[in-house]
Amino acid sequence: MNKTPEKDKYINPFSKKSETLALSFDEAIDTDDLTKLRCLTQEAFECVESLDIASQALVFYCIATASVEIAKLEGNSREEKVLEKQIFYFRKSIALFESKELHKVEYSPYILANICTAYTNYANALKQSGRIIPAIEEYKKVININPDFGMALGLLGKAYQHYARLVSDNGHQYYLHHCAYANLKSAIASDDPNLYKEAKVCFCQRCFTTAEHNNKRKPRVEQSDFSQNI
Repeated sequence: MNKTPEKDKYINPFSKKSETLALSFDEAIDTDDLTKLRCLTQEAFECVESLDIASQALVFYCIATASVEIAKLEGNSREEKVLEKQIFYFRKSIALFESKELHKVEYSPYILANICTAYTNYANALKQSGRIIPAIEEYKKVININPDFGMALGLLGKAYQHYARLVSDNGHQYYLHHCAYANLKSAIASDDPNLYKEAKVCFCQRCFTTAEHNNKRKPRVEQSDFSQNI
């Protein structure tokens, strides 16, 4: 759950039921309470269709995040079907968050804060499933909405690093590491209060390694390369 904006200026589109469920999911995940997560997931499925669009989006997001946590606690987190299930419910959540009905100025702080989180975690799931390019596009969506979203900046940097390892061309690798460095550096400099301390330490380490890579493997530019652009 994200911190809510000024109550007098904006309207909270989420029902009390959906927010209570979201908080309960967060608590169960934080405490590794498998029984509670199973019960909450069943409750979420039973009530979701009766909720308004914004609340459905929030509840489907909770179902998505809980699905992998349940699998982890059951020892099944490596199964492909678990990840595909999470991706499915992230997509349902995002489709609802993106609906025209929620594109109102009075809803914007609530919707944008939550859709940024949804895009980020959806991108994480895509990256984990090996779909690195779609993951990069989802991280970019977050940064287009909020250029100071620290986790998305850092994770985008890590995604570019991962992508660089998949290509063989030295010039392409150099460019991807350059993109990685720029985003990791922005994440480190971010004042985003939601950026975890551990994540920032990780991003610092990744920033150093990608800079080191490009210092060692800077591609040689031939004279002919310049003449082609004159």
